[in-house]
Amino acid sequence: MILVALDEVRRHRLRTTLATLSISAGVAAVTIIVALGGIAEATATTIIERQVGRAATMSITTETTPQEFANDVAPRIAQRLERYGVTDWSREFAWPVQVVSGDLTRPETIYGVDPALVRVRPLQVMAGRWLLPSDSALYAPAVVVNLVWAREFALDAPVGQRIELVSDAERIVGRIVGVVDDAAHESRLYAPIVTTEARFGLAGLAQASAVVHVTVTRAPLLAGRLVADLAAASLPKLNVQRVDATDDFRQLFQGLELVLGLIAGVSLLTGGLGVLNLGLVTARQRAREFAIRRSFGASGGDVFTIVLAEIVATSLLGGIVGVGVGALVVTFGAPLFADSVGLTDLPPFPLDAALAGLAIASLVGVLAGLAPARRATRDSIIETIRS
Repeated sequence: MILVALDEVRRHRLRTTLATLSISAGVAAVTIIVALGGIAEATATTIIERQVGRAATMSITTETTPQEFANDVAPRIAQRLERYGVTDWSREFAWPVQVVSGDLTRPETIYGVDPALVRVRPLQVMAGRWLLPSDSALYAPAVVVNLVWAREFALDAPVGQRIELVSDAERIVGRIVGVVDDAAHESRLYAPIVTTEARFGLAGLAQASAVVHVTVTRAPLLAGRLVADLAAASLPKLNVQRVDATDDFRQLFQGLELVLGLIAGVSLLTGGLGVLNLGLVTARQRAREFAIRRSFGASGGDVFTIVLAEIVATSLLGGIVGVGVGALVVTFGAPLFADSVGLTDLPPFPLDAALAGLAIASLVGVLAGLAPARRATRDSIIETIRS
């Protein structure tokens, strides 16, 4: 019966083409919306995680000076986090320096961080490597630069290059060991905090904070304990706040996908009505054929299956075309979006978008084929042949 239905699809090419086109536009719209929505959500999540941290990341600051934070608060925070079994955290101390590379000299900010920062913010290493615990023992600081810095200084091969870091306290030579994509819009340099603190001193420290990553359910409890513990130790009050906005962005994209999905649904409904109309016309035109089949022993269920299978096959064919069109649009359009936001690793075309398009096309075919299939089985055999 299915082979008979497929043979009818092949024989009536014009009718099949019209039904396919009517469903392809809606499926293509759904596929594009689902795919772009998934890619946009993954892109936004990647950018947020690299800029501020994974869910849930908390920033710890105080209203005191950076020097007091580094001397008094940071060691206490380290003790508390070790007691609570938190390992994914890092200090972030910033020093203003003059960077000299070749003939170019410009003011920059170098961030002294712990190697564990990469577990809080999943920075993508584009060349070389990230900081290691053993780098703290190097006399010449190991420096990791971001993509913005590498592009602005126009170094062909940044890894291995030596740069001068000049502060009010000292003039030192560092070696670039890696380039990372941190989704930042400004140039940044990272170095081991032990080295920067020892070489530049705390007098020139411009900013001091810490970032901590824990599970979403544990974040409020940990924040409350840190604040209470350090308050009991008569230290300055901590400002502990969650800085990632992953959940907010996810809800925003879900709402946007819902609105665009409704628009695509209207287009899909229009295509479904076209398939339904062609199915009713087909059932009316082939009424005599179905009556003859039933007179030779075919049951009403056989005729019902033939008509329904034909319409579902036509709709599924339209879904395949629509998914193909949607995949082409996303494949060539998504890189333009990635370039506009400066993303270096674009997520691939999501498989769930293609599966969703094919599933919706099949569902539309089933719903649009029920009425024609029922009509084909309700006509009287004798009256249909006689007419």
